[in-house]
Amino acid sequence: MAYLEMYSEEELTAKPNNDHCYLKGVVDHFEKNQAIIKLTDGQEIRWPVDRLADGLQESGVIKLILKTTADDASETQATARAILNQILKIEVKE
Repeated sequence: MAYLEMYSEEELTAKPNNDHCYLKGVVDHFEKNQAIIKLTDGQEIRWPVDRLADGLQESGVIKLILKTTADDASETQATARAILNQILKIEVKE
């Protein structure tokens, strides 16, 4: 199973660049409850406004990332290790 995540430009600069498949785009405008996103390859996507990253407005740059559930599990394990390392002040390995 795969799913998409959406990040604002600010969130993207705060996150390390992963090797996931992605599409970049810009919020062109809003129509009713949908954001019209124009991708760099010319495609247009309609995205529900309530599922946009917080604070994203017209001309906001986005990156749509395609991830698998295996990617998500791996990230969850890495986060758990980092938290344990911080709490226990030791290096918890895989």
